[in-house]
Amino acid sequence: MLRSIRRRLSEPQSLRQRLLCWLIPVYILVAAMTTALSWITAADMVNSFMDGQMESFARLNEGATQARGLKLADVEHGGYSMVLWNADGQLIEASSPTLPLLKDLPEGISRVSHDGTRWLVYSLHTPTGIVQCLQETEFRDRSIFKFSNKALIWLVLLIPSSSYVIWLAIRASLRPLERVSRAAAGQNERNLTELPLAGVPDEIRPLVQSINSLLTRLRQSFAAQQRFVHDAAHELRTPMAALNLQLQNLRAEIPEASQPRIDAMESGVQRAHRLVEQLLRLARGDAASSRPAQPVSLEALLRNSITALMPLADARGIDLGCDVQGDVIVQGQSDELRSVTDNLIDNALRYSPPGGTVDVRLWCDASGVAHIEIADEGPGIDRQHLPRVFDRFFRVLGSGVEGSGLGLAIAQGAAQRQGARIELHNRPRRGLLARVIFEAAAAA
Repeated sequence: MLRSIRRRLSEPQSLRQRLLCWLIPVYILVAAMTTALSWITAADMVNSFMDGQMESFARLNEGATQARGLKLADVEHGGYSMVLWNADGQLIEASSPTLPLLKDLPEGISRVSHDGTRWLVYSLHTPTGIVQCLQETEFRDRSIFKFSNKALIWLVLLIPSSSYVIWLAIRASLRPLERVSRAAAGQNERNLTELPLAGVPDEIRPLVQSINSLLTRLRQSFAAQQRFVHDAAHELRTPMAALNLQLQNLRAEIPEASQPRIDAMESGVQRAHRLVEQLLRLARGDAASSRPAQPVSLEALLRNSITALMPLADARGIDLGCDVQGDVIVQGQSDELRSVTDNLIDNALRYSPPGGTVDVRLWCDASGVAHIEIADEGPGIDRQHLPRVFDRFFRVLGSGVEGSGLGLAIAQGAAQRQGARIELHNRPRRGLLARVIFEAAAAA
């Protein structure tokens, strides 16, 4: 048993299981030892009491060695029998013909066996003869067993109830740790609050305080990072706009043969400008928004996104279509939700081949869950890269599409803040299906 307990303790498990694996066996062992001691004590009490009774009955019949007449009124109730011998060693009287007749026993308690039955015999030697009080050992054993069982029954009943009390005590003792665990599980880069110290045991308090100190440093580090990204992107907007304007002015003065170089420069400036805008959007999204949620029409949201991105679709010759199967109203912030749809549709347009098709669909299932689906005809995403496409600055190599690797990260963060989630699935033949799921949606 101890080997099994040691093996279980060597395996990774919860602190509650470890405590129970130690306390319950120890408790059962103590209960077994208590039971054994109770049995020994009960046997000692019964033996002492009945030995005293045998001596009393023998002395009660001390005068019967001179005249017949055993006093057996209370003797038979205790399973006792009497035998009388005179001074010459002749049998005077016996309370039963089946009793062992052994007159040569020493004075006091003796254990004898007669015809397969064990007896206890108390012999009292007097000047006029011998008085013997007999009792079967089996009768005394039954008495001890009956007396001990009364205490044993209560002990057996107390083991499961007290084990349950031990479990409740361990559970109550570990409840502060469970609160700390839940608070730690709710931490993220936008919500780094200190873990509660109320009710935490003194042995665990230094660990929780160290974690709180670490969370404070992380919170300060994230805040500094957000300020840097926001300030840097904000400061870059003006130079980028000025550079784009200068390129437009320069285009009119450059000969026709040099126009491809201007186009390349303008394309690079536009990519840099788009990266700056994404960094600003990312910095704004990282800052926790305290604005209240408002009703947002997903149909109007999709049509606005499609209208804004239609020039990109026309430039690439992509057929951008929208299928709305009834409007859906959700509670959220329109700019955050617009960030989700803009980034997903923009990705679909950029990764679809020229002349391809991008389909946008809005529908609500029977359980009231709203779905926005954006299907393109691009190369899709390898299964090994799917878990990482929402990481910031992660890009799949070899796609041939320029980008910053921030679009999906921005969309995912905005969707999570609005109580939605994004799923990406490769289409059977070619392309990617991006699905935005709103659990708490109301069909209009």
